[in-house]
Amino acid sequence: MTRNQLQKDPAAFLKDLVVQKGTSEQYSCVFRGANLSWNPHDHAHSDTHQDTMSLAREWAVEDTNYQRMSTFLSHGDTVSEFVLLDNYFGMRGVMVYARKSPEEGFHVTFIVPLINVAKFSLDVEILSHLTLLWAKIAGCEKPNLRVFIDHAYLRWEDMEEENLLYTEFESD
Repeated sequence: MTRNQLQKDPAAFLKDLVVQKGTSEQYSCVFRGANLSWNPHDHAHSDTHQDTMSLAREWAVEDTNYQRMSTFLSHGDTVSEFVLLDNYFGMRGVMVYARKSPEEGFHVTFIVPLINVAKFSLDVEILSHLTLLWAKIAGCEKPNLRVFIDHAYLRWEDMEEENLLYTEFESD
C-alpha cells in the first residue's frame, strides 16, 4: 500500500497492522509507527459531533496556541501551524500540524503518542470532525487528513474476545 492511499476503514486497517505485523509484549500486541490517511467526510458521524465540538470549545477558551492556530487558519492564505493539544480526552502529547496554501489546499496531520486500537474507531470519528471544523474555519472544502501513531496496541483480552489470537496469516 502506498503512503498516500486513503483507508476506507482506518480502524480495521490499524487493527490488521497490529495483528499481522505487531510484536508481542506482556499485556498486548504492539505496532509502532502507524501511518494512516482517510477522507474525513466519510467518518464524521453525528453521534460524536457534540463531544468533539465541546472539546474544541474548551481548547478555544483555554489554549492560546489553539486560538492562534484558529486565527491564522481563518485569516491567512498560507498557514503552517503546530499545536500541542493540552488534553485530548485525557491524553497528553497529541500534536496537530495544520497547513493551508492556495497551491496545496488544506492538510491536517495528527501525531498521536499512544492509542488503544480497540477504541480507535471513536478517534477516527473525532479526528474527522476536528479536521472538518478546521477546514471550515480555513474556508476549504476538501481537507486532507493524516494520522501518525507512535504506539498502537491491542490488549490480549480484546484480541481473544474478537477471536484474533489464534488467527494464522499467510506470509508472502
